[in-house]
Amino acid sequence: MQIGIRQFQNDGMLQADDDGWFVIKERSLKKIILEAFSEPDKKNILTAVWPEPMIISDILNICKIPHTSGYRKIRSLIREGLLVSTDKINQYGKMTKRYGSIIENLRIDVRRNRVSVRVKFSRELAKHHKFNDPTYAHGE
Repeated sequence: MQIGIRQFQNDGMLQADDDGWFVIKERSLKKIILEAFSEPDKKNILTAVWPEPMIISDILNICKIPHTSGYRKIRSLIREGLLVSTDKINQYGKMTKRYGSIIENLRIDVRRNRVSVRVKFSRELAKHHKFNDPTYAHGE
């Protein structure tokens, strides 16, 4: 079962403003995003694939993360819905998945013990996950 961002796409828990930024209202979803970006290796993984999706071994090499713990962290990001498979490429005669971050940009504001999380989803990846569909987002 998938957890994370995907579970909220049908629940209307993602609210978009006029600039294409989604205000994350759901507390558990905020927690997933904040925990991922507060952990250095996960943050490095997500930011490494912002410009261009990559295969897992390239992500781990660029981020200089040991493969055993790196695969575990990547699986966690996939399960949470923050890292998604974009396509497959032929590498060394085998089809290998490439992964990208569903989040293109992130804003975290803290005011008087209130945390506000706003994200801009990757247009290309969001198409596959219906975040641009108005039935999944409501204006604030």
